Amino acid sequence: MAPTERVRSGSADAHDLCREFGLKDDAFGHGLPRIEGYPKFPRDTDQRIEAFARQLDELEAGTYIFIDHPAVSSPELSATRHKGYEDVAEDRVTCLETLTSPMLRERIEQLGIALVSYREL
Repeated sequence: MAPTERVRSGSADAHDLCREFGLKDDAFGHGLPRIEGYPKFPRDTDQRIEAFARQLDELEAGTYIFIDHPAVSSPELSATRHKGYEDVAEDRVTCLETLTSPMLRERIEQLGIALVSYREL
């Protein structure tokens, strides 16, 4: 049975597919150690930058994964929300501002951290 057929039939889980395709990680946290980056609250760019920089300072040598959902402000994003997560736009725009911060980029360079895409793993 092909991988997509197994997923549709429910006979494959994410861990099986990662193993089959040689992926180092999956969306459920199996594989690479994750870094939080910054706390969910407050949704303040400066506080998130400082928190992310502190966490980078504490990393030991190795490969880590950070996952978030940066986004550019748009009418579509502003309309995105659900119960319990009404500030999706603010959260995701703040994420983008944090991840594109010159201060954070400088800290990454100072620490000699190599940023790679998932594809490069």
